Order: sequence, then C-alpha cells, then structure tokens
Amino acid sequence: MPKLSLQQTLFQKNFISIYAASGRFAISLFRNNTFEGSSNTALYSLSTCGTYEQVPNVSYSRRTYCGIYFDGSLGGSLLLGASSFNNKFKDLQAGIVCINGTCTVKGSSFDNIAFLNGIDAKYQGTAITFIDNIGGKSLSIAGLGKNAAATINNCERGIYALTSKSATQAFISDCRMLEVQNGIELDVVDAGNFLRGTASNCYIGLTKYLGIIKVRSTGIEIKDLNIAFSNFTVSGNDIDVDQMEAYVPSLNLNIFPTGIAINAMQNQSLNNTIAVLIASNIINLIKGQRGIYGENIANANILGNQIQIDYALPSGITSWDGIYLEGGVNNSATCNSVIFNGSSTATVLGLACDNSPNVIFNQNRTVDALGGLNFRGDNGTSCLISYNNIEAVDIHQTGIYYEGGRTGPQNLTGNDWIGTFSPAARYLNIPDGFSHCNSIYRVSLDAGAVPIVAGSIYCNSDTILDPWFIYQEASENDFNCGNQTPSRIFVKNESDLYMASGGTANLSPGYKWTAETDLIRKFTEYPSLATGDYVINSFLTTNQSQPVTAMYNVRKDINSIENSVSASMVNNIQSTLTQLEVARTNMLGLLENIDTDPNIMISFTALSTVTEYLEGQLLSFLTSASSSIAISATNVRNTNNSISSSALPCSAERYINGLYLETQFISPRALTLFELNAVQQIGLNCVKDAGNIVLLARAWYYLQTGISIGPSCDNFSSLMEESERNEGVQTKHEDELFLIPNPSDAEVKVLLPSNLGKCTLSMMDLWGKPILRRNLDENEMGISITIPTEAIPNGVYFIFVKENSGKQLIKKLTVTH
Repeated sequence: MPKLSLQQTLFQKNFISIYAASGRFAISLFRNNTFEGSSNTALYSLSTCGTYEQVPNVSYSRRTYCGIYFDGSLGGSLLLGASSFNNKFKDLQAGIVCINGTCTVKGSSFDNIAFLNGIDAKYQGTAITFIDNIGGKSLSIAGLGKNAAATINNCERGIYALTSKSATQAFISDCRMLEVQNGIELDVVDAGNFLRGTASNCYIGLTKYLGIIKVRSTGIEIKDLNIAFSNFTVSGNDIDVDQMEAYVPSLNLNIFPTGIAINAMQNQSLNNTIAVLIASNIINLIKGQRGIYGENIANANILGNQIQIDYALPSGITSWDGIYLEGGVNNSATCNSVIFNGSSTATVLGLACDNSPNVIFNQNRTVDALGGLNFRGDNGTSCLISYNNIEAVDIHQTGIYYEGGRTGPQNLTGNDWIGTFSPAARYLNIPDGFSHCNSIYRVSLDAGAVPIVAGSIYCNSDTILDPWFIYQEASENDFNCGNQTPSRIFVKNESDLYMASGGTANLSPGYKWTAETDLIRKFTEYPSLATGDYVINSFLTTNQSQPVTAMYNVRKDINSIENSVSASMVNNIQSTLTQLEVARTNMLGLLENIDTDPNIMISFTALSTVTEYLEGQLLSFLTSASSSIAISATNVRNTNNSISSSALPCSAERYINGLYLETQFISPRALTLFELNAVQQIGLNCVKDAGNIVLLARAWYYLQTGISIGPSCDNFSSLMEESERNEGVQTKHEDELFLIPNPSDAEVKVLLPSNLGKCTLSMMDLWGKPILRRNLDENEMGISITIPTEAIPNGVYFIFVKENSGKQLIKKLTVTH
C-alpha cells in the first residue's frame, strides 16, 4: 500500500489540494501543513483554463474549493491519526469533504471557510463534511480542546454529517468553534439512520448569521428520520447563542437560534427505541431564542443542563424557551436550571411540554420565567411533576401554566413556589380546547417555602380551581439533584375514568382522537390497570372495531418493523460493527509508528483489507435486513390503507403512515414535490383539529426542506402572553379570512380583508390537489367571493389567498353534504 507522509507542506490556491477517489494509501504523518485558498478571488482568467474532469457536485469555478476531497466509494478510509498536529485549512470554500468512507480527523484547524454566492458547489461554507450513501461508515473528529485554540473559526457551519443509509456512526468531541452560524449537524435523508451519534465537550460560539446554508441556526442539531434504533449523546458542551442579526432585517421568526435541537420522527407509542441523552451542557442565550428543543423525540433524558437567558427579546419575538418538548413521548427533564437575567417585560417559558405525553419534570429550577412549568394540549394522563423549585425574584410569574388541553391528574409532589406569584397556577381554556378543571390536582408545598395565598390558582384567569385543583401545605421530604430519577409509573387515575366514561365526547376532533389513542395505548400496553374495571374495559370493547384502535395497532406495527429482522441477522450486523470499530481503532494506532517500523505497513495493509471486507459484509447484511423490513412494511402499509375513515385525524394519519412506510422501508426514496406539499398541508393544521400527526408532518417537512412550518393557529407563547395581559382573552387579527358557512354544503362565501392588494385565491384538497384558482384585483377586496361546493366531495380543503407581494392567508374549509 502506498504511504503518504505529509509535513510542512504549503498547498496554495489549488482547486483541490488533495483529491482521492480511488485506490488506497496510508497517511502516516500529517503535521504542520497549510491548505490556503483563494477565497472569492479567481485564480486566473477563464480564457487560459483547460477542461477539467468535474468533481461530483462541484463545478470548477477558477477558485479554490477544498483542502482534501476524499471519496471512498471504491474502498479505503481517510485516517488522520493522533500524531497529527498543527494542520491549517483557511480561506477555502470547504475544508475537508469525505464521501462514502470512514473518516477520522485530528490535529487540524479551519479558518474562514466561506460560502461563495453564485458558485455551484455543494458542502461549501462547512469546515468538515461527511456523507454516507453506502451505510455503516463512521466519522470521528477530535478537536484541539474545548478551551484550546479554535478548531473551527469563522465558518457558516462547523461539522456536517449526512447519511442516507443505515448504521452510520458519528463521534465528535473536544472542538472549539468561534464565529459560526451552525456548529455540529447530524442530518438524514431517505432511509438514513445514525446508529450512534455523539457530540461532547465542545465550545460553540454562535456569533454570526448569514442564512445561506440553512435558515434555522443551531449549536448542535440532530435529525433522525428513521424509527430504527438510534442512540444519541450530547454532553458537556458550552454553547453561546449571540445572533441578534438573525432577526434583522426581515424578522424571520422561523430561525429560532437554538443551543441544542433534536428533530425526530418518533410517533406516540410506548415502545419507541430511540434513546437520547442531553446532559451537563451549558447554554447561554445572549441573543438567542431556545435553549434545548426536542421535536418528536422519545425516551429522551435531559439531565443537569444549565440555561442562562441574558437579554430582552427584540420587538416581534414572542418568547424564549428554556427547554421545549413538542410531540414525542416518554421524555424526562431532571435537574436542569433555566435562569432569566433580562428585562421584566420578556415572556420566558422555563420548561414547556406541548402535546408530548408522559413527560417527567423532576428537580428542575426556574428563576423569573413568566411560566415556570408549562403544558399545552394533550399530554396524556401519566405526567410526573415533582420536586421542582419555581422561583420569582424580580418577576411575578405563573408557577405552573396550562393552556388548551388535558394533561390529567399528575403527581404534583414536593414542588416549591419561592416568591410572589400572580397567580401560582393558571389554566387558560382556548377555543375548542377542554378544561383541566374536571381533574383533581394536589399541590404540595415545602414547609420552608413562601406559601401560596388562597385564591391564587385560577381557571381561565378568574375562576378559582378548587375543588379541582387542591393545594396542600405540608412538611415533606425534598430531594436535591443527584438522587435517583423517579421511575416512570403508569397508574389509573380520575382523568382516565372521566374520559373513558364519555368525557371525550365534547372534545375537538384532534383532541378526541389523541385522548382516546392515549387511553387505548395505556390500557393495552399495561393490561393490569384495566383488570376488573368496568368503565375501562367497556371503553376498550366499544372502540375495539373503531378506526382509532386500528390506527393505534398500525403505530405499534410501524415501531416494530425492525423486529421482522431475524435475531441471527441482528447479531451478524452488531458483530460486524464491533469488529469494524476494533479494526479502525487498531489502524489508527499503527499509524503512529508506521514510518519507523517497516513491518507495521504489512499489518496496516492487512487491517485495511480486513476493514474493507467487513464493510462489504455489513453492506450485504444491511441489504438483506432491508429486504425483510420491506416485506414487513408492505404488510403494515396494506393494513394501514384498509382503515376506513374520512375524518381528518384518521385520514391525515393514514396518509402520513402510508407515505412513511413507502418511502422509508418499501422503496426508500425522497418525497416528490406533490408528496411534500401534502405533508405541508397536514402540518398547517392545528393539533386540536387533526391530532398529533400534525407535529409529525411539520417535523418531516423540516427534515426534508430545512424550513419550519407553523400551524394556522396561535402558538404557545403568544397565547400565554395575551393571557397575562388580557386575562385570557385572545386578540383578533385584522388580516383574516372568514368562511361562511363552514362546514359548507352548496356554497361557501370567502370574505377577504379590505387591505389586500392584487392576489390569487386557490382551493386545494388535503393532499395538495388544486380544486380552483382565481386572480383577484384590489376592487374585489373587502367583499365576499362565492365558491360553489355542491359538486365537491365531502372532506377537508384549504382556501389560500396569496398577495402578489408574497403575503399569504390560509383557512381550513370542511365540505359536508
């Protein structure tokens, strides 16, 4: 095998300094090298350029593209061992690009890696890019140290790892990043899956924002599209978010500068296999919006993180979020602190749970958040809120805030309200929501805490919750962080019995669907809770042949698809991965002395051959496993498609399930534009109308496009803000469409706002199929436009009005004859 010893070499203004796309070689010593680019300066005039073979995804532009471009599709790995040091990559479009091969980078720094506008080249603006389109490849990066000289400085993005296949791994540690927009990003497309992903002991300074590579700004972002087993650890990182420029001049509210974001596709089933640990990170929101954000994650353990919020939000931004969990299931936040040191006019959510059942908030501390612990929508009936300290020092806040849906009787034990609150707990019943006031809560106070005054716990801002929300002052044990996290215990409670006995009848369609699904899940997966209970068993029997039970079974089947792979095949895959890890580690060890001992090259070459054999074997195993999974997924898809229901929660979930099974398992591929539009339309619904599948649709759309879509209803923080100011009365927006009647039979009148200019009015079905389209002039604003609906099939549709300036209004229409 050829050996490359590279020391004290200057690569200056080359298109690509080292290009390796076939064959194998060992980089023995890699020290004191400099890869210097031309930045945005052309190397020489176009007339003197010859014709060059095009690098995949990179057109020759007469500028320097990257320092090292490695493509391992034909075999080989890029290994820069522990003896590597003081290698510099600067003034480039990209630092290192590693495609379809295992990549290890140590002893290197990257400075001024920039995205050049008008230049057609993928992965530019990123210090290290790793792509796995084969499966089973591994990325390992060890930086210069969290507090050492910068590993990555002045880059749009630090480290980007993308996989479209199974069993990819990524390990990133000890990096210091300064002046970056996005620090570390693990991304997935098609059937991609990170078997393991680690980001640890890094310092990341988010202090620039250009919005070229992606709109959302994140210190560490992990995207997990596949429901197969994943294991992520994000620990010991320090992240400063200081990006006021992200909000100007357009004030794009979808940027959400965030410390740590985990975006996944886990649906609400208790047997999800994803595992996420977010532990001991320090996040300083200097000019940022979210500390830790979890979207549709499951079984996450958010442990011992510190979030400081140090400034007042700019005009137009509704709130900060310390820790925000949206969708998903079975997550816990323990021993975290969220401390606000900024303006008293700000809206701060300390810990927030939005339609994420069975959450645990235990031993956390919030200081001066307008909402200490916050709950929105249907979070199931088995939440545990225990031993949290909710402190009001400079701001009179709401200790526990409920908005819009049932969380159910919780184990509210040992929580301390310290300070003065207004009120200590509040429930806001938004339109079409349903009340917490029919469930018994017990709030206990530590004897040493400032007592909550009588009448400070309200429903809809003016009705005292007693007897439904009871607080008890009592001396009791308190726990400090470091004690054992409470076990998740599922018990039967008042809310279960209330809903099972007909309490869901008056709920909005989405809340009814999710509440009944949660009951079915809880008492099917824990049958002992239903033993001997007439109410629960009658509920399960009544719904046994209903679409809600059939869809619950499909959810379980989707999450169990990986179980269709034989035990022997699973063992083969795991054994091969273990052997690969050992072989790669040994190869790195041999590199240290490969220049001084000729026998080492023989061993290294042999290990390299073994590694390539194991990678080929792993690919064969993964292909075989995929075939078994495809057969199982086809059966689940057929069951899913046979569920008969035209109601929105069921039809939307049936579509998402079918599309997911088709594109992730049966025939892995990217979504078509039509399918992507259909996913977007489902995501535009409110959860109260279409159930939690809305959250999955929004997550999927973001995973596919990098663009966040919000609901056509108000968000958590804006409603809370209005309730603080206006005693729970929502404000009305002037720019609003009115549909009369809705639901519609023969026709619907669309009342347009008078302040619109020239625009286009469109009507589409739930899957994005156009029904009609009309161009409108200014003189048609402020009047009603009649749309005949008598010939349109029953179902849910969307009315879109898009002004020529780009402004868009959306309203949902139901047609029923």
